[in-house]
Amino acid sequence: MKKSLLALSLLGGAVFAQDKPLDPCGSPKEVFSKHLLDQCYKGYFEAIMEAKKNAEEALRLAREANNKIRNLEERISALEETLEDSALMEAKRNAEEALSLATEANNKISELEERISALEETLEDSALMEAKRNAEEALSLATEANNKISDLEKRTSSLEKTADDHERRIRALEARKPEAPRPKTEGVGPYKWQLEEVGVVYFDFNKFDIKKSEAKKLDEIVNKIKESGREVLVVGFADKRGPSSYNFNLSMWRAQMTASYLAKKGVDIGKIRVAAYGKEVADLLGKDFRAQRVVKIFLVY
Repeated sequence: MKKSLLALSLLGGAVFAQDKPLDPCGSPKEVFSKHLLDQCYKGYFEAIMEAKKNAEEALRLAREANNKIRNLEERISALEETLEDSALMEAKRNAEEALSLATEANNKISELEERISALEETLEDSALMEAKRNAEEALSLATEANNKISDLEKRTSSLEKTADDHERRIRALEARKPEAPRPKTEGVGPYKWQLEEVGVVYFDFNKFDIKKSEAKKLDEIVNKIKESGREVLVVGFADKRGPSSYNFNLSMWRAQMTASYLAKKGVDIGKIRVAAYGKEVADLLGKDFRAQRVVKIFLVY
């Protein structure tokens, strides 16, 4: 009987002799990719589940051991009442040893529970930090996108204002009706105007925008016009390449852009007159195509 009790007690505590490692992946801080992190979390989860399973099994065995101990204590108590020999004492020692093993098992169960709790906290902290980093990165990208959108909106608004200003000036030039000057005894044209050329602006082929180098020349011309107080005649020309109707329109666009620039710089728009000629008069300006792509500015007397 003593041998049976000893074997039963040893069987109840044998399962607690093993201590399986619970840290298969190392510290989570050493994981540098989502794939590896997922694998690490998977290993932690499997280790935790295995530890939990072992703990539950140990708890079950401990409970069985406690039940057996209680049975043994009851039997010992009954034997002590009738027998006081070496067999009773041996049974008591076996019961004490079984109790010691059960206590040791309970301690190991508590240790396992503490380690499982620590692992769970580590996993939660790591996942929280990863989520925080992702949120901060998303916020940074959203802020950068908003700044770019704001900059684009400002640039678009500025361009729209510039386009509206040019369109307003062009409409004003197109709608203005020329006033017939007083007849002159000498001069050119139907009204016998006397003209003084004060500047020339050159354009690239098939273009009507004012280049920076020509804008500097126009700035100097503006001062002459303001000082004179006279009316201004802006005449556009084009070279003889291309259809006649298109070249006439191109000449007019060049003259209108020049007139708009003068008005923007402070020349009274009511004193600006605009005219244009097509390819038919191009040779009068010279044989060089560059000399034909021109706007001439005159003071009217």
